[in-house]
Amino acid sequence: PNLQKNVFQTFHTYIITVNRRDELKKFLQKKKISTAIHYPKLIFDQNAYKEKFNIINKKKFPVASRLVKKILTLPINQFLSKLEIENICDEIKKFYKR
Repeated sequence: PNLQKNVFQTFHTYIITVNRRDELKKFLQKKKISTAIHYPKLIFDQNAYKEKFNIINKKKFPVASRLVKKILTLPINQFLSKLEIENICDEIKKFYKR
C-alpha cells in the first residue's frame, strides 16, 4: 500500500485478487509464507445470515460472486522488512511463471 508521510499505519489485512487462489495459497504455505482467506463466503451465504438473506438472487451480484473465489490475504504488518516483502512478491511471481 501507499504510505503517507507523518502517518503511522497499522495494517490489518492486505487482500489481493488472483487466479488459482487455492493453488497459490498452498504454494506459499510450502515456502513458509502464511496467507488467509478472510472472506470465504458472501454475506448472504454465511450461516448467520442465510435466513435473513435467503430471498436474495445471487445472480444480481456477479462481481462479488466471482471475487469471493479469488481473494487472498497476504501477510502485512509494520514489522515486515523490505526483504521479507520482496520475498513474498518474488514467490508469487515464481508461482505464476511456472
